[in-house]
Amino acid sequence: MFGVATVWSRLLFAACVALLLSPTPNLLAHDPEAEEVEAAPEPDWDFELGLSYLATTGNSDTSSGGLNALYKKDWEPWSFEASAFFLRAEDSGSTTAERYGASLLGARAINANWALTAGLTGERDLFSGIDFRSVVSAGVKWLIVDSESWVFNATGALTWTNEDLGGDLGSDDYIGALFGLNSKWVLSANSEAFTNLLYFPNFDNSDDYRFEGEAGLRANLNTRLALQLTYGVRYDNVPVPGFEKTDTVSTASIVVKLPSAGS
Repeated sequence: MFGVATVWSRLLFAACVALLLSPTPNLLAHDPEAEEVEAAPEPDWDFELGLSYLATTGNSDTSSGGLNALYKKDWEPWSFEASAFFLRAEDSGSTTAERYGASLLGARAINANWALTAGLTGERDLFSGIDFRSVVSAGVKWLIVDSESWVFNATGALTWTNEDLGGDLGSDDYIGALFGLNSKWVLSANSEAFTNLLYFPNFDNSDDYRFEGEAGLRANLNTRLALQLTYGVRYDNVPVPGFEKTDTVSTASIVVKLPSAGS
C-alpha cells in the first residue's frame, strides 16, 4: 500500500510541474481585439496540490512529508469533488507516523441553498490501529451564507462504516451519521481563513463516536502558488485497544493551483 501511495504522489507532482511549465494557449496566441469581443469562460474546475517536507540531521535524524490533492468540477446542477492525502514521518530511520486515504463526493443541487450529496471515503492509519476504514454516505448540504467575505455551509448524512482493525481484532461495520460545518473567511485580497468540522455518531454504540476538525490560514503568493498553515485534530471516543483517543497534526505547506478555464 505504501509503495502505491508513493508512486501516485510522485506522478501527481510530476504532472503538476509539467502543467506549470507548459505555455497556455492565451500566451501563445495573444489577440487583444479578440479579448474585447469574446469574454473568457467562467472557471468550472479547480485542482490544488499541497506539498510539505521537513528533515533534520546531526543531533537528531528525523523527516516528515505530506501531500494533499483536491479536484473540483461544477456543471449545473451537478458538482464533483475528489481528494487524496498522504502523511509520513520517520525518526532515526523508523517510521513513526503514516496515514493516507482518498475521498469522492458528488452533489446535485435542488435550489440555490440545498443539494443532495453522496460520498465515499477510505483511509489507512496503522498508528491509530486502523488497517483500513471506509465510509459510504448519503445526505444533504445546506448553504447557509454565501457572501464575498464569508461562506458557511452545513452537511448531514447517513453513513455506513466498515473498519478493518487487523490482527486478532478483526473488523466491524455499523450504521451511523455525519454532521459537518465548513466555513471560509476572506481576510484580504490575498489571504483567507477556513475551518472544517465533522462529527461521526455510531447508531450501534452511542459511546463510539468520532470527531475530526481542522483550521487553517492561506496566503496567496500569486495566482498559482500559496502558503498554507493547517492544524488538525482527530478524536475517537472508543479507540482501538492500546491506542490514544486524540491525534493532532500541524502542517506548513506550499499549495500549487493549476489554472482552470477562464483563469
